[in-house]
Amino acid sequence: MAAALLLLMHRPLNRIVDEVRSNPLQCLLYGLLALVALIFAAIAALVAGIAFSIGLAAVGLDLLVGTYWLTLVAVALVAAAAVFLIAVFLAPIAVALAATEMTVGRDADMWIRLLVLVVGLLVYTAIAAVPVLGGLLTFLAFLLALGAIALRIRGGNPVRADRPTAGVDIQVTGQV
Repeated sequence: MAAALLLLMHRPLNRIVDEVRSNPLQCLLYGLLALVALIFAAIAALVAGIAFSIGLAAVGLDLLVGTYWLTLVAVALVAAAAVFLIAVFLAPIAVALAATEMTVGRDADMWIRLLVLVVGLLVYTAIAAVPVLGGLLTFLAFLLALGAIALRIRGGNPVRADRPTAGVDIQVTGQV
């Protein structure tokens, strides 16, 4: 799955890896803030839903209460699950890609990068299996990935010119 993601979405992944490598502390801070904000937003949505449902029930619109409540809970759960799943899925890939770039570089052959990525994911999985330390390192990798995603959504730092992203750049010319 990571190999397919690397092949199909290399630019967004490289941007996230660039963000993690250039601003690791800022990514951790933004990851922690995003996690707290997401939890507070889910709680606020539930409280607002309860208040709105009570208000609709007091007016006599009981049928709308169930519909609204079910919709609100479904949307809140899907949004929260999507953010968490993306960050949890990207965390080991971002860490392994950063390790790949440190060992073989971004300009290496794609098959070598894929091989080093697989080795990096295996090392990440082995470290994650350690009881206490693995949980802490996995949580830090999750915060790094969530923070990098939050920084990229916020507008973050643009990719530096001295570290171009891998991929094909298409230039359009006026000639036919």
